[in-house]
Amino acid sequence: MIDVYEELADCSRRSILGELRTGPKCVKDLVIATGLKQPNVSNHLNRMRSKDVVRAEKLGRQVFYSFASTDVEEIVNTVFSGRNPCHLSTELDQLQRSYATSAIQSDEGACCEMIDCLLKEGANLVTIYSKLLTPAMSLIGQWYLDGEICEAKEHIASEITFRMMAKVVQASGCVRRTGKTSVLGCVQGSHHSMGLRMVADYLKVLGWRTIYLGADVPLPAFLATVREYLPDLVLISCVAEESLAPSRALVKALAEDERYVIGIGGHAALNHLTELRSDGIDLWAECLNDFTQKLARSFPQACGK
Repeated sequence: MIDVYEELADCSRRSILGELRTGPKCVKDLVIATGLKQPNVSNHLNRMRSKDVVRAEKLGRQVFYSFASTDVEEIVNTVFSGRNPCHLSTELDQLQRSYATSAIQSDEGACCEMIDCLLKEGANLVTIYSKLLTPAMSLIGQWYLDGEICEAKEHIASEITFRMMAKVVQASGCVRRTGKTSVLGCVQGSHHSMGLRMVADYLKVLGWRTIYLGADVPLPAFLATVREYLPDLVLISCVAEESLAPSRALVKALAEDERYVIGIGGHAALNHLTELRSDGIDLWAECLNDFTQKLARSFPQACGK
């Protein structure tokens, strides 16, 4: 049923499927109901017929379109029913491969439509990041490791995803100001910053003042920023093994001041938690969902707890 979710991710085809919920429709009916032009409606219907999402039945001189099966009808009705956003989990699972494929093909419009669809259905930032974008980028990374795509495709997908994240942040807004400040960055030589950027976006939407340094930050510059902004929380990303030594050096330098909480994440960090804990880290997280829970325990008043 993945094709159904791919079609629902397109605004025009979503409108057409929405109209079919009340029964079979001809092209003229759909043009009037959706406001789309007749050639566009016909093209969308032909596409959905080829994917067994809709079927056509000729009655007299007219062709009427309806759902291809009861399974398709149930999925469409679920999406349009306005149920609690937790019911989006199945859709998101299905959309991951579709998003990944669109991203490596530089089809930013398709990626944007998927994000728009999820936002309209009530999915929040954490849900979109953890259930769609992170798994999709992991899938793309695996395709690269398996030799199915080149490095350029991975970079294209990453840049598109960064822009999709900016779109989600803008749509999410900020609930309130917490009075808390965070500084986030990757040590010099570390270029894996997407996971840290997701955390920064979450903090921003939560109402934190967020100083995001990004990738490849020299130790003196990182420490100078911390001294300037006097944050409540300092977060470091340590994904690759070669980033471990400079990350440990940064943690040790930061730990000399006890005014802030020091947190870390990334594959390499999680593989060396014993050493990092002895260096002075206070908080570590495996993923965005894990971070949201641990942040709530460390800063309950700044997380709506």
